[in-house]
Amino acid sequence: MGVERALTFVGGGSAKFWEVRQDGAELHIRYGRLGAAGQAQVKSFGSDAAATTAAEKLVAEKLRKGYTETTSSPQVAKSPVVAGSAEDENRLTFPPAWLRVLHPRRGGAKVSVPPPDASAPAKLAAELDNRRKVLADTVAKCRERELAAGAEAYLAGEPDSTPLGAAVVAMAVAGLLPWNESAILDLFADTWLIERGPVFAAVAVTELASLNHVYDEDAWVVRRLDDGEVPDHWSPTGQIDAGSAPCWPSRPTPRTPRSSRRWR
Repeated sequence: MGVERALTFVGGGSAKFWEVRQDGAELHIRYGRLGAAGQAQVKSFGSDAAATTAAEKLVAEKLRKGYTETTSSPQVAKSPVVAGSAEDENRLTFPPAWLRVLHPRRGGAKVSVPPPDASAPAKLAAELDNRRKVLADTVAKCRERELAAGAEAYLAGEPDSTPLGAAVVAMAVAGLLPWNESAILDLFADTWLIERGPVFAAVAVTELASLNHVYDEDAWVVRRLDDGEVPDHWSPTGQIDAGSAPCWPSRPTPRTPRSSRRWR
């Protein structure tokens, strides 16, 4: 069976690919900038075995230089071009190295979906215990009884607690955390998926988008958005920020105008 290997290198201001495919005693090599068609070469050898040996040697050299092997050939804007030809500079194709962290979307590029962190429920429980008093105080200040009751049930670990209650607790935690501890918020989504399932998690995320953590009358409170009120985690153009879901707020100071608050 002939050699067929694909490698990429991203670092030091470079983003490039290199791949080799053996066809009998010939090696078909393609290389270039990630997202472009690249350049093509064909090298001939005296036998299939000699071509295989040469291919393995070339791959080893690339690996020593910091290339990493990919499971598939890089996507390109068009068919490979011969050395010296102009590449398509007007079309961006995600390089394989970027696809590893691309958020999966229906109809988008096919990327692997990492499973939920199995340790998330235990980690989240510990974080909530460490903040239980301040969270209880924040929840108690909710002016809408439905929000307060739902959050109290979720904090108490009641099995019939609602996605709304889970979202209120998540919003309260988000408002209390400094920016350098925001990774804790990722535990909520994984915990919801593991303990309650995808339907609960999806509803909780939707409820989260309807809430705000605001400074109101000398106290931090979680409340629902008013009719016609644009969530802080929407962009000025009215589009939801696609960078993260759930979307978490940074905590504003009491004097910060509402319009200038920023969401991560």
